[in-house]
Order: sequence, then C-alpha cells, then structure tokens
Amino acid sequence: MLKDPSGQTPVLDATEKEQDREVAKALWAFEAWRRYEDVDSDDDYGPPSSFGYEVLLALSHMVLSAPLKEGRDLWEPVFLLGADAHYSISHFISGWFVQISDNCDNKTFVQHWRAMLEYALEAPNWSSGRRWYYGERLLLQLMGCGSTDSISRLPGFQSVILQMRDLYEVWARVHLHRDEENVSGFCGFLSSDVGAPLRLDGIQWLSAAIHGDSNAAHWRREHTGNALIELLDVILSEDVEKVLENSDVRDALIGLAAGLVTRQVTASLALQERIQALR
Repeated sequence: MLKDPSGQTPVLDATEKEQDREVAKALWAFEAWRRYEDVDSDDDYGPPSSFGYEVLLALSHMVLSAPLKEGRDLWEPVFLLGADAHYSISHFISGWFVQISDNCDNKTFVQHWRAMLEYALEAPNWSSGRRWYYGERLLLQLMGCGSTDSISRLPGFQSVILQMRDLYEVWARVHLHRDEENVSGFCGFLSSDVGAPLRLDGIQWLSAAIHGDSNAAHWRREHTGNALIELLDVILSEDVEKVLENSDVRDALIGLAAGLVTRQVTASLALQERIQALR
C-alpha cells in the first residue's frame, strides 16, 4: 500500500482501497511499458527502476486485502512477463512474504498464494526458453523456500503448508530434478519448522527426483550434499518414530544416504550408519 508523505500507511475504506489498487496497477503498467516495451526478445529485461521497485512492493502488499479476482489483477501483470522479468517478479514475491503478520487470515492468505502458485506452475514462460533457470528460481521462491521466517508468523502456519501440499507435489514431480538449486533449496525448506509437515513426503519426492532421472541434479556444488545431510539429520532427530512406521520413507532415507556416501560427502558415512540402525 502506498504511504502518505509522513511515512504512515493510511487506513482506507473499501472504496479507497479499490482506488488505491487502480492507481498502483496503472503505475505498474506505465513502468512495464517504459522499461520493457522496446526490449529485444533475446535480451534480459533487466531490473525495474527505483520507482518500479516501489510500485511492485505496493502491489504485493495490496493483494491480501483484495478479493481474489482483484488480487489476481495485481500480480498477474507482473507474473505474465515470465522469467525474462525475474528481477521484478522476485521483488514482488519478496514483498508478498515479508508483509506477513500474525494477524493474517489464513484462509485468505492460502487463496491468494494458491492462485499465484497455480499460475506460475502452468506458465510456460517461467520454466522454458533461454532463461528457464530464472523461472526455476522464481518457483522455488514462490513456494516459500527462503521465506520460512516470514511464513512462521502466520497463525497455524503448519496447516497452511498442508493445504498447499498438492502444489508442492506437482512442483516436485515436474521441477525438482531440473536444477540443483531446487534440491538444496527444498532441503532447506523441509529442514525448517515451516516445512516439517511435508518432510516425510518431501524426502520421498527428493529420492524419486534424484534416483529416477540419470540427468537429475548433477551435484556440482558442495552445498547440495550438505543440504541433504542436514535434512536427513533433522529427520533422524525429530521424526524417527514416523520413519520407523513408514517403510517407504525409510527406503528413501537409505537410498539418499547411500548416494551421499558414494559421492564422499562429509559426515555421510556416520549418517548412513544411523539410518541402518533403524532397520
């Protein structure tokens, strides 16, 4: 929401909120036209102006107070630009999560978040083309990977994550194997309290992605193995009883640990011994 000159955010009634949204949409339309209209299709769109960053932040903060359709009218003009506009979309997503407070209405939050993520998962210009890897980063960001501190401010945040489970599964099936950063980012999410409700499902999705595709996540970076080690350690520390009750999860843990040992990731052998002791 746009602030007055004193720096305070005014309290608006429904009509004023609608007017404010219309102004912000018009300002973004102007910024997009000014910055991107004549950009060659082979070029990265580049970052928005300082003015554009402020408008994006205002748009992201207006979504929660808008009805579902009007909320879509705020984010869709940004999202439709696709991975070429990754600077703008990333800034919008950051604003969306940062503005979470403990008085957010979970139902409203989930409705808007789900609409955004459903759109992004289906948008071809996010995960295809020359800059598909930026789209992968944006999807990871939109799922809350990297924003767990913000999400944890939601009352009953674990129930919110469970309501989004089907979309996480869709993403994992289609995107998890495509980029090594997806693996490490998702491991970090699952290791957190926010990702805990999806932890046992997530370890199976990771196993399927890593072992089910010979081209999946080549592990060129050390932090990928470290992220997996940390996740497996968290599961063995916090979810061991659930692991003992679920043979599929146990098999996924064993397979991932074996892969880490093969790659000679530090601490993997000790972790494998801990997992084997559960059998």
